[in-house]
Amino acid sequence: DLFLNAEWSRAKADLLTSVKTKDFYFARYQRTRATVYAEEAEADLALSVRSGPRVRMGKLYTDGLKRVPRTLIERYVVYQPGDPYDQDKLDSWQQALQSTTFFRGAFVTLDEESTDQRVDADGEMEIPVLVRVTEAPAQRFTGSIGVDSDYGLRIEGLYRHNVIFGLPLWAETGLGVDKKRQRFFHDV
Repeated sequence: DLFLNAEWSRAKADLLTSVKTKDFYFARYQRTRATVYAEEAEADLALSVRSGPRVRMGKLYTDGLKRVPRTLIERYVVYQPGDPYDQDKLDSWQQALQSTTFFRGAFVTLDEESTDQRVDADGEMEIPVLVRVTEAPAQRFTGSIGVDSDYGLRIEGLYRHNVIFGLPLWAETGLGVDKKRQRFFHDV
């Protein structure tokens, strides 16, 4: 087999990611080395990773909420402070929040800069979870005009309202008109 630096770099990155994904948020390379002996067609590879302390998820903090209640985030980000750090969970929560109609964007991370970090007697760290969101517009109106051979001119409008009476609810009202049909709907 040929030694390819790109494959070596990818293998190192994959290893570090697998260590950092669960429990060991602060894992870093301690030492990496690749010595290639071309004439012997050999490579001497060395890699060591310093895991750092075991990390647990701490208190939940939010940033960016204006109209959407915090309870909506708490519905998706479910854990108990002290649970082991798990990047896959953070990624899953982030994806779930981003897929709602209430947010344009969401980022779920450990808050390394928080003053609420704790270190217990055996060296484990508890770091708060920070959910940063950008809310979607409270109201949105969209319209469209189209023409086709079966129905002729068609006009449609849709009004959407996020967060009703301070609750994480949405409502859509729409109207569509063409020469054969008239439609009106309202969904909550």
